[in-house]
Amino acid sequence: MNKYWLHITFGIVLVLLVGIAIPKLTVHDTVPVGVDRSCIDSALRLEGLHPIQLLLYSTGAFQVTKAEPGGGEVKFYTLFRIPLDTMRTICDYTVTEYKSDQFGISFNYPINYVLSEGNGEGSAADAYFIGLTPRPSPTPELPPGTQVDLEPSPGIHFGFYREADQADSFDEWVRKQMIYRAGPDNVQEPIFHSITVGGVSAVRYLDASGFYQRDTVLLKHGDWMVQIAADDATYFKTDFDSVLSSITFH
Repeated sequence: MNKYWLHITFGIVLVLLVGIAIPKLTVHDTVPVGVDRSCIDSALRLEGLHPIQLLLYSTGAFQVTKAEPGGGEVKFYTLFRIPLDTMRTICDYTVTEYKSDQFGISFNYPINYVLSEGNGEGSAADAYFIGLTPRPSPTPELPPGTQVDLEPSPGIHFGFYREADQADSFDEWVRKQMIYRAGPDNVQEPIFHSITVGGVSAVRYLDASGFYQRDTVLLKHGDWMVQIAADDATYFKTDFDSVLSSITFH
């Protein structure tokens, strides 16, 4: 390649990089900062974007221009902030509050999730679980007598544990969680990040012992050891972060 074509190629690459950078750096949401966007992000993910929209969404070349109960509005931009199109999202923008005096916790979760709860079984410790799973889409009616094996639905889960005879230190309990998930001969120490959830110190890490990377938070609140986890760290990230940020302990 001679210098002429080298300069042409370099110029084209430079123009493309500048064109990409301009919308990424200059496009900002026009809704108030405190507005919860988790519903809009979930709606975009569930409704499905065509390839160009998906590319612009992943690079941040879009802005939320309206957020209201029941939906919102998103504008996409191409190179040099040239408008592509506007997409209207439809969703329940509201959230539902969960509160438990027994565990001293409150949090909000998107209304398009179903909450279930119950006691743990077969354990020497007191155990209680709360599950948040996306509301399933309507399924076609099957002929009478048809057997369907339902797989457990992935989602966001809370686990509250309290030993009946002894109280482990928090560090020892975290170690037990590593062994329980991976097995005693296959424990790999993940990278722990210190965070604060509802004013309580916690650790957050990615659990890679299963099929998906499980975004996991561990903390101690009163007599309870608490595990909060999203089964798929990528798919549930927006909703998981939203739930975590809404948690209060009392």
